[in-house]
Amino acid sequence: MFRDYDPETLAIFREMAADGVSAEVLYPTLMLDLFALDDAALQEACFRVYNDWLIEYWAAASERFIPQCIVPLWPVEETVKEIRRAVALGVPAERAAVRLSREEDVNPHVLTYLNRLSDLLFVLARYVNKAARKPETPWRKG
Repeated sequence: MFRDYDPETLAIFREMAADGVSAEVLYPTLMLDLFALDDAALQEACFRVYNDWLIEYWAAASERFIPQCIVPLWPVEETVKEIRRAVALGVPAERAAVRLSREEDVNPHVLTYLNRLSDLLFVLARYVNKAARKPETPWRKG
């Protein structure tokens, strides 16, 4: 069950197994103080560094860790930019949770939450594109 992980990750896996937890959503709760920073550039840099660490360490450790990156709330363009960057680095939380749910029990509320979050981000991206007067690319199957 446990591959060659570092001791901290192994300890977390063992606790998860003992508690019957198949996956863990990693929320950026400890980073919420960053929203109080007055310097927007510093705040964005801190978010990027945190998100990079989250992706490089936890997401790379196992699909059992579902990271939720922290993003600036304003301006919306920066929010979308950081979300796109995180997804490009490998944080498709909704898809990872759905894939995991095919193998193990996953709380259906987690899947619903991630699906609604995905919907919100899609609408925000469309809003940003419209505000920037960028043409919309129609979706085509296949």
